[in-house]
Amino acid sequence: ADIAKSSMDQIQAQSPLTTSKATLWLKTLEGIFPNINKGQTLVGIYIPNVGAQFLQENALIGEIKDIELATRFFDIWLSPQTSAPQLRKRLLAAGN
Repeated sequence: ADIAKSSMDQIQAQSPLTTSKATLWLKTLEGIFPNINKGQTLVGIYIPNVGAQFLQENALIGEIKDIELATRFFDIWLSPQTSAPQLRKRLLAAGN
């Protein structure tokens, strides 16, 4: 629940949502993200014009089929409005 809530806080900070959309998206994210322990890995895969998939320890744990939510979720780190500009720079450089 913490990952979902934190993600929604970041999404809202970049560009506010309606209450109904924010509630729906929070429920979607809460349904995907499990409790994570130290040393465990979550991987998110953004698929343009399709959505996103999430894996834990190489097993599919959830998908986002809402393209806007998938885009806004990954914009937490990739948007020019990110709260982590140095991380954004490293992520974008890693793709080249």
